[in-house]
Amino acid sequence: MNSMTGYAKCDFENDEYKIVVEVKSLNNKALNLKTRVPYYLNFLETDIRKVISKYIDRGSIDLKIDFEKKDKSENFLIYDKKFALNYMDVLSQVETDFNTQIENKVSYLLNQ
Repeated sequence: MNSMTGYAKCDFENDEYKIVVEVKSLNNKALNLKTRVPYYLNFLETDIRKVISKYIDRGSIDLKIDFEKKDKSENFLIYDKKFALNYMDVLSQVETDFNTQIENKVSYLLNQ
């Protein structure tokens, strides 16, 4: 990208998925990246940031990814063990710090 101000949209579709990626950029002295992805793809955010920062040094970047599975009859769920363990550790630390018990921690995790 030669200019810091721009807009791009890309669609991909096959029999199973539809993916739409939109990128908006504005002039900025530093790299300011905002990502909007479906909650079940949040685990990819770090990798997305690494890839973008390889190619873009500065600018205000707004990245939106829409991902739709066409066959709604199949459940689409990705288990991110590292995220789950970290989340449970944080809840345990909150219990310790505030001397309280959090009922049904798994329910909290599944709502994320």
